[in-house]
Amino acid sequence: MNRLLELDCGETMTDNRIDLLVDLYSETEWWRSRLRETESGSVHQEDGPVAEVTTPFNFTLKGPSHNIVYWSPQRYFLYGGPWPSYESFLILTLTYQGGTFLDLGANVGHHSLLAAVNTASSIAVHAFEPSSIMHSFLVENIRANKMQRRITPYHLAVGDRRTETTFHVAGFASSLNEKAAKIGPTGNTHHTETVQVYPLDDLFHPSDLAAPLIVKIDTEGFEWQVVQGAERLFRDPVTFAVILETESPSAGPNALNALNALNEWGFECRGLAQSSANNPYAEDSRLVPFEECSTDDDAWPHYWLCLRRGHPMRDLIDQMGTLFQFHWTTRFMTNQELSALVKKMVDARESL
Repeated sequence: MNRLLELDCGETMTDNRIDLLVDLYSETEWWRSRLRETESGSVHQEDGPVAEVTTPFNFTLKGPSHNIVYWSPQRYFLYGGPWPSYESFLILTLTYQGGTFLDLGANVGHHSLLAAVNTASSIAVHAFEPSSIMHSFLVENIRANKMQRRITPYHLAVGDRRTETTFHVAGFASSLNEKAAKIGPTGNTHHTETVQVYPLDDLFHPSDLAAPLIVKIDTEGFEWQVVQGAERLFRDPVTFAVILETESPSAGPNALNALNALNEWGFECRGLAQSSANNPYAEDSRLVPFEECSTDDDAWPHYWLCLRRGHPMRDLIDQMGTLFQFHWTTRFMTNQELSALVKKMVDARESL
């Protein structure tokens, strides 16, 4: 049967097209179910299945399936990108002109590769990951994408002093902070490892790093210790931007202490509105000033962008919110398709 169905918009659709839409709906629901299952922690096992995906940003990733699903093409289709998508967009923007990128809590290497592969200039990426298994995948992904000259991996944790301590491995929420590991998606610690901890100020001197320096901190409740151990680096003008993931204030003083310190050392910190629990709009590019953010758990932004006051690039980054909307609406297009679209628009404008 090939009956035509009249649509409200005046179009027609064959039964074959209906079948395709039904299949698409079924497939979409399956992936959403799988993502919900994965992100709830029911399959958060570091020794579980290994997956490999090709991202939309010209690199591949391999690692435990509970991590890889965050960066799979299916997640880009269903949710618009890795969570939060605006954080990835900011990393692309901030590192585009090169410099130095410190990836603290690199996991399997998504953000390190995002910066290294897509920069238009020379960049040095330093990727820190204390988990043994995640670090092994980090090294493998760097090699697979031929980024050894741009990315240096470190099997270390970063904190406020040199020490040897316990690392609590709990799937996606592994941390030096035992409480943070236990309140993560898995709800319990799978095992522990002994790791070396170094302050950033013991590892890097500002004069040895190419500007601008961009730092991403994703240390699951250990952000205050990281910031304390990098005071010299963060006070120096070489550091332009800090992208910071925090726990809610109800989990302890870490978040507020870290943000207050960065503010005192010359940064203006604003929360990514899309990263609060009660914001369903993944395309939201608003940056909310620190003093205007609620400390209520549901309203608190979990990701923050801290920019050096008075830096010449600051105003440019502020204007990138508008560009993010274009990034969001064209996220399914390849570079070639996007290039062809831009050319078509330019040609059309010139013909007017």
